[in-house]
Amino acid sequence: MNSQVPGGVGTVSAEFRDPAVEGAFRRRSHGTALSRARIFAALVVAAAVPYLVATYFRFGPDPAFEILLACRLVIAALGLLLLVAAFRRPSYAELDRMVCALALAILLQALLLAALSAPVSLIIDVQFVLVLIFIYVLGPTRFLFKAALCLLASAAFLAETFWLYDIEPGVAVGLVSWVLGANILGLYASHHAESLRRRDYASQERLRHANAALRMSNRNLREAHQGAERANRVKSVFLANVSHELRTPLNAINGFSEAIQQELFGPLGNLRYKEYAEGIHKSGLTLLDLINHILEMAHAEAGNVEMQRGSHRLCDLVAASVRTLEDEARLGGIDLGTEIPDDLPPVWTDAQLLGRVIVLLLSAAIRRSRAGSRITASATAGSGGSLFLRIAEPGRALPRAEALAATRLFARPDPHRAGAEDTDLSMPLAESLVIILGGRIRLESTPGQGSTVLVRLPAGDWRTQDAVRSPAT
Repeated sequence: MNSQVPGGVGTVSAEFRDPAVEGAFRRRSHGTALSRARIFAALVVAAAVPYLVATYFRFGPDPAFEILLACRLVIAALGLLLLVAAFRRPSYAELDRMVCALALAILLQALLLAALSAPVSLIIDVQFVLVLIFIYVLGPTRFLFKAALCLLASAAFLAETFWLYDIEPGVAVGLVSWVLGANILGLYASHHAESLRRRDYASQERLRHANAALRMSNRNLREAHQGAERANRVKSVFLANVSHELRTPLNAINGFSEAIQQELFGPLGNLRYKEYAEGIHKSGLTLLDLINHILEMAHAEAGNVEMQRGSHRLCDLVAASVRTLEDEARLGGIDLGTEIPDDLPPVWTDAQLLGRVIVLLLSAAIRRSRAGSRITASATAGSGGSLFLRIAEPGRALPRAEALAATRLFARPDPHRAGAEDTDLSMPLAESLVIILGGRIRLESTPGQGSTVLVRLPAGDWRTQDAVRSPAT
């Protein structure tokens, strides 16, 4: 198992099953163990004087008192030694040895007290039980060490008591119950505390590793995002440069083909030459329009679009766009209509960009619609002052996949559909411009009702925009 990832806790030992993980835990929690050792030693030293006074009142000037006095002086010395050593930060193995030595001295002193206290009394039982609980709960050493010391001392205490003193059965049952209960309580409390500390450490370690992995993932994502942005900028610059380079010869092709088509320098020898010239001119105009769209898309994605916002009436912008496309719609036998109320609130936007969006959407709708269709541009006011512009066309409803792909750059339509050979950039370009204006665009398609382009324009007018740019001081 990886030593950096905490594993399970042993059922008996209350320690990690992996020695490497247990060592890491003990090193990490060594500061806490030293603090507990200082408290443990300080309590032992502080209890030495009042305990000696109580012992003197119990035994008086008796040889038994002198033996206990020597034993408790040794305990006090070991406590002082542990207290001083804890501030010098010994290793966790050295700390274990010092704590076990002090606990062993305390338990031997308790056994000696029981041997010298003839006859045995309830006070001696209580003192031994308190010593057991004190070592179980406060002893800053390994659980197995504490359990071994206390269980051996308990067995020795009961054997010593039953061997030295004639105890009635009822008192014997009570004595065994006291010692057994103290050990059960101490074992449970100590085992639970040690297991809880290790589970808490395991949780912290897993959280630390998860945070490290998350930081690594975020760094990788950030680097990938930056790389994608750099690649996108390079692509935009490349498209812009290529588009500029293509427009120069393409303008010459369009001009020369138009001159040949109009027979400016004399009649052509064959009518087919005129048809070919018309085809060249038409294809050149289509290609020029495509290149212009690519150039606009590159500028939009590169953030090179300058805006001059102002307060404008949406009905005026839509009417101007409709007038621009009237001839194209008339040639295709398509009727353009508007249903925009005059009382709509003005929109704070760049008139040129929004007009370009409307022209792109209407032009795309014209290309998708059949002769005799009617394309309608309508608008409504939304909540919070936002406006919704809808351009509805009664053509064939698009499947969901095609509706989603219609706003993606260079997305290929259904190859089995008429006109699928055309790569239409109107919708992707319109979406990029709408996003620059702070709005959103969505293509909705309903069977039997055609398709509708929904443009949401953000709320705002000259008052709110000035308030945003120049907050009150």
